[in-house]
Amino acid sequence: MFLKSYTHTVPTLELDDYFVIEGLDRDCNFNLFYRKQNKDFLSSIEANDGLAVIYCPPIPFVEVESKGLAINKLQHTHAHKYACALKNCRVDYVEIEGSACASSLAGIVKAYKLIHSGEFKDVLIITDERISKGVSDLFKQMKIDIKAGDGFSALHLVKSEPKDSFIKITDPATAYHYHTNPWATTEEGYRKVIASEDYEYIKPHRTGTDVNDDSEKYLCENKKVMLSPEGMRYKDKYGHMQGASGATEICQMLEEHPNLPRTLCLAAGLGNFYAGLVIEKKS
Repeated sequence: MFLKSYTHTVPTLELDDYFVIEGLDRDCNFNLFYRKQNKDFLSSIEANDGLAVIYCPPIPFVEVESKGLAINKLQHTHAHKYACALKNCRVDYVEIEGSACASSLAGIVKAYKLIHSGEFKDVLIITDERISKGVSDLFKQMKIDIKAGDGFSALHLVKSEPKDSFIKITDPATAYHYHTNPWATTEEGYRKVIASEDYEYIKPHRTGTDVNDDSEKYLCENKKVMLSPEGMRYKDKYGHMQGASGATEICQMLEEHPNLPRTLCLAAGLGNFYAGLVIEKKS
C-alpha cells in the first residue's frame, strides 16, 4: 500500500489558540487558515472508483449523565461532513475508528485490509483533535508531563505506486494485550504488533507517562530510535493528541526526512490496544 498524498496541521501548544474544526460548538477560537488548508486538500482528492473514508475522531470526554448515543451521533455527523467535502470522488464507505491514541494507526491498518482485499483502490484517513477541559483535567490526573495538542491530518492511501512519489506502508497490525491496569502500556503489548523485524528505525509512541516510557525503552534497546532518543519526542514539541496522534506524527516525520529508511511506527490506546506499521520514503 502506498501513500499518494497527505496534509497535516502541526498542533499548537498555546491553550488559548486552539485549532478547531468548523461547525463545532466550543468555547475557543477558530483558525481560518487551517480550516481553508484542510478543505482545499479534501477537495483535491480524486478517485476513479469509489472511495472509502475512515474517520478517527478525538476521544470523547463527557459528563457522567451524557449518553453514549449522543457521542456516537456527533462522531458520525463530523465523519459525514468530511465526506461531503470531497468534491472529485464518490464516497462509498465511511467508518469511524475510535481507539484513542492508537486510532489513526489502527485506521491505516483497516485501510490496508480494504485495499488488499480488493474492496477499494483508494482509502482516505481523516483525523482531527480538539482540546477540551476534560482532556486537560485527565492529563493532570494521570500526571502526564506534556500538554494536550489540537491537530488535523489526512492521508490518501492507494494500492498502486504513484508515479510522482514513493511512500510505502507495510506490515500493519493491531492487537489487544490484557493487563490489569487499562491505563498502562507494556512492552509485550507493543511486541504483539511488530509483524516483522525488517525495519531500520523505530518511531515510538511515547505517551509522556513513566510506565509507557519504560516499556518503550526496553523495546528500543539495540535498535535505532528515530531522530535519536531525545528527538523522538514529537509530543513534547507539539502536544499529545488522541485520534490524530499517529497519523499527524507520521506526516511530520515525512516532512522532516526526504529519504526515510524503513521505520516502525507504534501507537498505544486506552484499554491496552496497540497498533503498528512500517513506513519508508524515497525522494
